[in-house]
Amino acid sequence: MKNTFFLISLLLLTTLVYSQVSADAGPDRHICYLPEGEEEFSFLGGNPTAFGGTAPYIYCWHCDPIPLWEGSPYILYAHDFLDDTTFANPQVIDIVQPTLFYLTVIDAIGNTATDSVWVSASKFSNMLIDPACYHIARGDSVFVSHSGVDITISGGGNVSYLWQPTYGLNNPTIANGFWANPEMTTTYSCILTDSMGCTSTSEDCLHIIVEDVGVKSNIKDSALSIYPNPTDNELHIELSNSDFNGTLNLMDGSGKIIFQKSLQQSHDKISLYDLSNGIYIVQVKDKNGNIHQQKVMKR
Repeated sequence: MKNTFFLISLLLLTTLVYSQVSADAGPDRHICYLPEGEEEFSFLGGNPTAFGGTAPYIYCWHCDPIPLWEGSPYILYAHDFLDDTTFANPQVIDIVQPTLFYLTVIDAIGNTATDSVWVSASKFSNMLIDPACYHIARGDSVFVSHSGVDITISGGGNVSYLWQPTYGLNNPTIANGFWANPEMTTTYSCILTDSMGCTSTSEDCLHIIVEDVGVKSNIKDSALSIYPNPTDNELHIELSNSDFNGTLNLMDGSGKIIFQKSLQQSHDKISLYDLSNGIYIVQVKDKNGNIHQQKVMKR
């Protein structure tokens, strides 16, 4: 009886000591990086990352080599993306493309186990320098061809847009190419959301300045004059300041740009001869980013 008990105890002890070690790299994950450099903290591995076998454990995280860009001689490895490739739960510090990380666990007597985890990320790159600013008369509308939103997102799939507030906008769900007709001066921000649910906000990137009828903006008084209106051919652009350095867009009634040129002299002109009769929009952006527009008639 004693011998049987001893043999059973020895068998259980042997099974416990020599049981197979297991590894858990954790669930696949997607990280949201923001333009400001803030991101959700993301750690790899499970809870625990290793179990079974004989403790203590050695951890080794690695990934396939990744070129910094296509054809680049600079190669990135797991230590470029994780704060420590020997931790049980390393923190992800950067991701340049969807990456498969491999985990190898070695226990105290040399048994090994492996697992892997996919990590991807959305990166919002905000290239906005100056907000867009439009001047309109109260009751008028302006076609927003440039909204000041210049954020690119990589890794998160398709992007949706939502302007806040939505007041005065005929389509607040696109980046550019919509009409605005607020009754009061309004500043707008745009929220971008990708298909993975990551979001970024372009703050105060669109200003619509509404002026009372009969009160002209300074640029119309002192810098810009468009004539004749109506016209049957040429349209003259008078600039009182030769250093104006403006950009002119001629758009049709739908807001489609049909002509564009730089304005760098005190007097210039454009021809409407080949255009059909109707209403067109002349839009001028000055060197400070202010955008003014006037409607003209071709007859």
